[in-house]
Amino acid sequence: MTWIPRAVKLRVDPSDPAQFSNTLVRVATMREPRLFVNCEHLDCLRTHGVGHLASQLLLLHHGGARVRLYNVSPTLFRTLHLLRLDTVFEVLQASGKHSDEASHRTATA
Repeated sequence: MTWIPRAVKLRVDPSDPAQFSNTLVRVATMREPRLFVNCEHLDCLRTHGVGHLASQLLLLHHGGARVRLYNVSPTLFRTLHLLRLDTVFEVLQASGKHSDEASHRTATA
């Protein structure tokens, strides 16, 4: 029997500690979870900043989750790239471009 990892779509809002802790518990009980995070309307970016978002996503990553960020604004994409977090998470810009393509284009420009 072949096991297929589950892809989960959760509302991940690190600015809400109770909801985020529930997400961490749910991820911890899953086997190789994959999380898709829509970055288009993250409240925590406005209220807590990119550092807070990054630390919370790293908690999910260290908990065993594969994190995919999508609808990432150009500013957030550049920040994640400068922090080298695009090597930890799969990052898709709002236009649908993959982080590897954009990183290669930035390195050759």
